[in-house]
Amino acid sequence: MHQSKCFIDSKYLLTLIKVAKYRSVTAAAESLFMTQPAVSQQIKKIESTVGVEVFDRRGGFELTHHGKILLEHAKKMLSMNESLFEQLKSVNLGRRLDIAVEDVFCPRVIECILKEFKALDYRELSFTSFSLEHCPPVEEYDLIFTTERLPKGRGTSHHLDTVSHSIVRSKTCSSSPTRVVFSSTLTKSYVRNVLMDHKIPLDNITYWHATSSSTLINSELELPGTVVVCPDWSVTSEGYVKTPLSQLINMYVWSSDNGVTKIASSDVPTRALHLCK
Repeated sequence: MHQSKCFIDSKYLLTLIKVAKYRSVTAAAESLFMTQPAVSQQIKKIESTVGVEVFDRRGGFELTHHGKILLEHAKKMLSMNESLFEQLKSVNLGRRLDIAVEDVFCPRVIECILKEFKALDYRELSFTSFSLEHCPPVEEYDLIFTTERLPKGRGTSHHLDTVSHSIVRSKTCSSSPTRVVFSSTLTKSYVRNVLMDHKIPLDNITYWHATSSSTLINSELELPGTVVVCPDWSVTSEGYVKTPLSQLINMYVWSSDNGVTKIASSDVPTRALHLCK
């Protein structure tokens, strides 16, 4: 195959785009932090390479017909060049993931999510848990699993799952509990109402505790006389009776724009959640 010997440096193409935009060598030179003679020399080198004039210097640096064709291809080439380096950058970043997970999610969910990402050959995974009241700064993370959509900025939130809250009790729990532990995603008045609606007496309850920690919820559930009201995914162990409620809760994953978006919007986090069910 014949290979053309014509080649135009990408920095010359950028100069061409700037001169075409401003229709002025002086303005183009200022925007590129170059001297006017340097800009003029690069334009002459382009014209020497293609063998025709690309600007009509008599008409205020209007593009010639050949110049218009060259400008169109110059923009495409620079766009492809930018895309190339963005992809290369994402490959380098892809070896490390900084992940934050709201602590209302049960440890088993987190384990499955991390397992899925490890299977993608990430050499380093950094994991941080947080409460919704103290949401971490998004600029420090690649992925953030949370119950609320994070505002758009340098990333995007993707909906992963919706589950109901549930009343959870040990199979051996007495009909008249003495302790209630509930997720901080709920109010105490709501919890009182749903317990009464499900004929669970409140007379002997002396302990009410709201928490966002799934770990603490599971620990408290082991204590005698305890009823827990929490998102269904917070308790996955067997040996408990769950009564689903109408109150729902969502799981979102926020992903940054530096190449991780493709992973976060794929089925990897969803597949991890499916393994936990």
